[in-house]
Amino acid sequence: MGEHQSQATIQYADNVNQVTDPVASSDKLFKPGWKKPQLNRLMVQDFVIYAHMDLDMVKKLLDKEPMLINGFMDWGNGDWESGLGGASHMGRR
Repeated sequence: MGEHQSQATIQYADNVNQVTDPVASSDKLFKPGWKKPQLNRLMVQDFVIYAHMDLDMVKKLLDKEPMLINGFMDWGNGDWESGLGGASHMGRR
């Protein structure tokens, strides 16, 4: 293996998205931070739900937060859904 390659496994710490650095010492924890503001998850959830059935509400939410158009909701267990996905599987255009 190369100088910086290792077979170390990534260890998660307390479900707070901290992982050990496999290259550095095992005492260091990686602490990611958000560099840009995040979309409100409840707003994303509402957007995806309303995209299934209520175009007027979708438009209102997009007026309030245009970036919702790129948002995805994580329903758990690998089930991700966007507003477009929700609308399309309900036969909306």
